[in-house]
Amino acid sequence: MQDERYPKSDTPSIFGILEAARNYRAGSPGKKATLLALLERMGDHGGEWSCFPSQATLAHDTEQSVRTVRRHLDDLVEADIIAVRSRVVGPDKKGNAYVLNLAALSGSAVILSAGEGTP
Repeated sequence: MQDERYPKSDTPSIFGILEAARNYRAGSPGKKATLLALLERMGDHGGEWSCFPSQATLAHDTEQSVRTVRRHLDDLVEADIIAVRSRVVGPDKKGNAYVLNLAALSGSAVILSAGEGTP
C-alpha cells in the first residue's frame, strides 16, 4: 500500500533532489554522507524514489562502520527523510528498500520536475 508521505508524483529532477539534500541540515557530516550515499543509488521505481544498498555497502562508501550507518539511517527515519521497507531478495535472504520522502527533504525548497531545467 502506498504511504501518503511518499506520494507517487511527477518525476522530480535528480538535480533538484541533490540541491535539496545539499541544503538539508543533517546535524553531522556522517549523517549527510549516509543520505548522499543513498541518493547516489536512488531511482524512480513506480513513482517513488528508492534504492536497495546493503548497510555494508553504505558503510564502505561513507567510510563509517556499519553500526554508525545504522544509527544514521535510524536518525533519517526519525526525521521522516526516508522510510525503510523490508523486501525479499532471495529464498533465504531479506534486504531493505530505502524510500525518499521528497516533501520532508525539500522542506520549502522547490524540487524541479524532469524537463523543467536544472537549478
